[in-house]
Amino acid sequence: MRKVIIAIFLIASIVLALVLLLSHLSAKVDLQFLPEFKVLGLLYPYLLFANLTFIILALFFKPLLAILPLAAILGTLPKPLEIYAYNKDEVRVTGNSNEIKLLSYNVRLFNKYSWKDSLKTRDSIVSFLSRQNADVYLLQEFYHGQKGENTQNYHLVPKRLNATNTYFEYQETKGDKPNYFFGLSTLSKYPIVKSGVVVPGSDQQNSKANATFSDIKIRNKIIRIYNVHLRSLGFNNRDYEFLKDVSKKPNNENIEGGKSILKKLILATERRTQEVDELLLHMSESPFPMIIAGDFNETPFTFNTQQVSELMKDAFLESGNGFGLTYEGFGTIPSMRIDYIYGSHSVQFKNFRTHSVSFSDHRPISATFTVN
Repeated sequence: MRKVIIAIFLIASIVLALVLLLSHLSAKVDLQFLPEFKVLGLLYPYLLFANLTFIILALFFKPLLAILPLAAILGTLPKPLEIYAYNKDEVRVTGNSNEIKLLSYNVRLFNKYSWKDSLKTRDSIVSFLSRQNADVYLLQEFYHGQKGENTQNYHLVPKRLNATNTYFEYQETKGDKPNYFFGLSTLSKYPIVKSGVVVPGSDQQNSKANATFSDIKIRNKIIRIYNVHLRSLGFNNRDYEFLKDVSKKPNNENIEGGKSILKKLILATERRTQEVDELLLHMSESPFPMIIAGDFNETPFTFNTQQVSELMKDAFLESGNGFGLTYEGFGTIPSMRIDYIYGSHSVQFKNFRTHSVSFSDHRPISATFTVN
């Protein structure tokens, strides 16, 4: 019986080790003919913990079996060290006149459709943002209504934040009465000298931009700041209902629901690859130091995020602490880090924070930085 258990354990550890290595490889190689391959990158943290669990179990009854999962983990370095950030000598803001504070937040339409119970979510978000006293705010899923004082967010929010230099790239809805607008909003206490769309929506006639840029003159320097919201998964109500509790669904529903989720994961990942390509091309032509921040809709270990992190500094790793989870999760979808602040190599980050507020399905992130 013991031999059977060891054999099963060995087979399982081989499979987990191989899938972990494939997940690692999926962030390095763009196999366009095999789009399913890229999705493996999303699973890296969970595969890592599964292999760690096998190592611990092996130590209790057959230590030699720990070698394979350990070798697989070592083969993916330095990724295991990037899941958790620890910066002992974190530099706090001390009023340095050269320091700039930036905050990024997916505000989820200010709870327009009452996902949260509170009816005052918009006011809670604005109050929170005001207390942060940032120099630049990058807001994704910013919502502005045509009528009604409580929906005039593009007029109200900048005034409340004392950040009246603004750029709002939006999509206008059709069919709602009255119409409303949502998209990427950049609010700055400093002048925006130039701005524009970097990554247009997939349907340029009727979809929001997925990335914009703003050249902001801060004191005597111009910094190019990108506001990003890469392609979402496009789940509908049926998908969310399925994800609430997969274990309670009949097998046939699990199969069909799983196929639908996987298909949308692949399509969204492919679209984000195109968006990142457009973004990197635009960045390569920038004459200024750059900050890129927002909702990437991907974990740090996928091909798309690795394309950016290989060229830029990650504020979370440079000056953050903890796991930095920014998406709160839903049903069987766990919390994960999908929002980022990146900077050019001339940017020195300080005091990165993931804020523990629950006004949206994302948590806001902020960082203070200087430019050498």
